[in-house]
Amino acid sequence: MTDDGNGAKVGVVCAPTASPATEATCLSPVAPGVIRQLIEAGRFAEVVRFLRDQSYTRLESNPELALLFGIALARIGRQLEGRHWTLTALRGAQDRGLGDVEARAFNALGALAFEAGEMPEAKEHWLKARAIATKLGDYSTVGRCSNNIGILENLLGRYGQAVGAYTVAVAAYERSRFPHGAAESRHNLAITHRDRGNLRDAFEAANLAVEGAREIQDTELLARALAGRAEIRVALGEPAAAVQDIEEALALHRKLEDIVDEAEDLRVLGVALATAGDVDGGEAVLRDAIVRARRFERPLLQAAARRDLAGLLRRLGRVDEAQVLAATAREQFAGCGAVAEVRKLDALMDEMGTAQVTPS
Repeated sequence: MTDDGNGAKVGVVCAPTASPATEATCLSPVAPGVIRQLIEAGRFAEVVRFLRDQSYTRLESNPELALLFGIALARIGRQLEGRHWTLTALRGAQDRGLGDVEARAFNALGALAFEAGEMPEAKEHWLKARAIATKLGDYSTVGRCSNNIGILENLLGRYGQAVGAYTVAVAAYERSRFPHGAAESRHNLAITHRDRGNLRDAFEAANLAVEGAREIQDTELLARALAGRAEIRVALGEPAAAVQDIEEALALHRKLEDIVDEAEDLRVLGVALATAGDVDGGEAVLRDAIVRARRFERPLLQAAARRDLAGLLRRLGRVDEAQVLAATAREQFAGCGAVAEVRKLDALMDEMGTAQVTPS
């Protein structure tokens, strides 16, 4: 998955020794820099609770706050509200000539489009954001946009382009002295290696991402890095270790109240449990992940969970159910432009002799 945030100071900032949570309770009226810290820490629900108590007039008149509010809303599953406030931030930034906020708003809109399966729009937003950020010398945002483009290229099966984008991202993050971003791009590079079948390279990159997240004490990134390593461990035939990793990730996301990434963790947990021999538990968790992904309007997550459940049911001999799930997952991936996933499902459906099954 992508994040955003950079800030200017508004109002009275508390003593520098205060924690972000402490600062957020004593601001007058509110400091975007503190909200940005909470966003970077993955404390999205906390940000929403705090900013919704501000007047909408104040938020609408401050593009930076509007953007942070939009990002936080989207990350707790409130996509429409998140898009509204992100667009509000973009218009305000353009009216005021705030190029840095404009670039980050385009980046956030790209993330929203990506999660909705709108791949051309996502890439267009990210390219606009990167062009603005490059002109401004904002290498942190250059890194974010390049990282996000890498995710998209990987999903389309263009692995070489994905590796190139992640390489640019790591260099930009290191130039801006942002270790969080460098670790995140290494986590995503591990996913690309995994999807190419280079499991040892994937595991090495995933370990670096987990170690980097622990070193900088970034709970949100650590959770995602652990989830990524868990999925690689499943592929390596290490389901018990995978279950340990994904259960730690799940606990961290629940602590952060990050219900969207919690649903992704459940998908990985379901696969790990089934691979470890708990097929009933794995099936139940995968079905839960599908329900949550539908509730949060995450078509890519829905498709991935259906794909994984289809594979499990096929191994159990429940071919009729697997056929329908695979066909529906293929339709969803195709609608999102996920070419590489479509190819994998075509192969699975050919094996089941169901290439012409109509999804329901």
